[in-house]
Amino acid sequence: MRFIYVALILLFSFTTLRSEIFKVVGPSLPLTAVVGEDLILPCSLQPNISAVGMTVEWLRLDQADSTVHLYTDHEDISKEQAVSYKGRTALFKEELLKGNTSLKLSDIQIYDEGTYKCLVKSENWFDDVTLDILAEATGSDPVITVEELEVSGGIGLVCESKGWNPEPEVEWLDSEGATLNAEVTQTHRDSGGFSVKHRVTVYNSHSNRFYCRVKQRHYMKGTEVIISDKNFRRWQTSVIFNFLFASIILIGMTGAVSLVYYKRRGRKRKIHTEIERNRAYTVDVTMDIETAHPYLNLSDGGKQVIYGKKREDYCDGECSFDDFVFVLGNEGFEKAFYFEVQVRGKTHWTLGVAKKTVRKKGEIILKPEFGFWTVSKKNNVYSPRASIFLRHKPKKVGVFVRYDEGVVSFYDVDAKSKIYSYTDQSFSEKLYPIFSPDFKRGGKNAAPLIITPVHNTHPHQTDTAGL
Repeated sequence: MRFIYVALILLFSFTTLRSEIFKVVGPSLPLTAVVGEDLILPCSLQPNISAVGMTVEWLRLDQADSTVHLYTDHEDISKEQAVSYKGRTALFKEELLKGNTSLKLSDIQIYDEGTYKCLVKSENWFDDVTLDILAEATGSDPVITVEELEVSGGIGLVCESKGWNPEPEVEWLDSEGATLNAEVTQTHRDSGGFSVKHRVTVYNSHSNRFYCRVKQRHYMKGTEVIISDKNFRRWQTSVIFNFLFASIILIGMTGAVSLVYYKRRGRKRKIHTEIERNRAYTVDVTMDIETAHPYLNLSDGGKQVIYGKKREDYCDGECSFDDFVFVLGNEGFEKAFYFEVQVRGKTHWTLGVAKKTVRKKGEIILKPEFGFWTVSKKNNVYSPRASIFLRHKPKKVGVFVRYDEGVVSFYDVDAKSKIYSYTDQSFSEKLYPIFSPDFKRGGKNAAPLIITPVHNTHPHQTDTAGL
């Protein structure tokens, strides 16, 4: 009799659990939104069971202050919501009964572009899905400014426009619609979108009418300028005097430029020697799948990591990262060590070292006082700010730890330049390599991070020698 009673209890518990098992689904392709308009972020349960009594949490994965919307205990909770989303989000309450947990985001802004997570939790089960938002914004009307005449006899024209997203194309046309050969477009991005500046040199012609056109996938804006023959003649007279004056200045500057060149060349040789010395402390680094974020996938024996599909075997305890897409190395070190990572083809990444005991759940602050010594790249911005202006996008980054001296340095291996160094640090436990390939960013950041072999030309004989 007792056996039948226990069996009935187990059967009831299993049936109850099975009734609550669900899958959270959403779009696989990025959503495109127009700035100023509203957008619905699709998310629903399969099967279509009621989500009224569940917790529905929308998160922004590429920001520290990440809560976009929180619904729990049958009501919306605004206390934890990020300031930039207050008053702009809403669930479809009448649709929760049907398992529809989609979110309405009002008045889309450029800074809303990013990766979002829809997380749904019941008492005994949870699941989530991620999706990307791409924000489109039409910029200002182009403005053309006229510069002084050049030595070649042409006049420089500059076309500028602001507030575009994504990055637009800029082109110069003559009066017959033919494309003019222009310089490379200068681009700057901030919270207001992309600003572009495009320069061209034009010459006296039969019409002297020139057009600047800024275009995007679905939008285009243009303006024109007409330069009279009189202006060409006036500027041609003044350029003769400017050329003579410039020639005198150029002679004086030649010596200064040569001095700067040789100083820069000497600095590059010094960094090259430094990197070769660091390579003597190369260690074999692989990534630890147990610490990896659920959407990080490893390959090549733990040498490559990429953001992809959610793994079924991820660690759901304190051992793995959950909100931030990081993974630690398998082995930690209490000595000098060096490794290199390929970052080619990536717009966003984070590399460095960390303590084994760093926080892995919720919000993470990448600073030494919290156990992280890292460098991050977000588009063309580096954090901490790079020690020098990086003329080239690094393709391979070297990380070197001088454990006893409390120094962690990062190098652009191919350009033979130093990106950043932490100095005067104090280490009291093993340091583990740490990696983040970041999100795919609509496919622009889909390349993997790869731990590459180091070609060591000065092999180090002992591990205890230190630097």
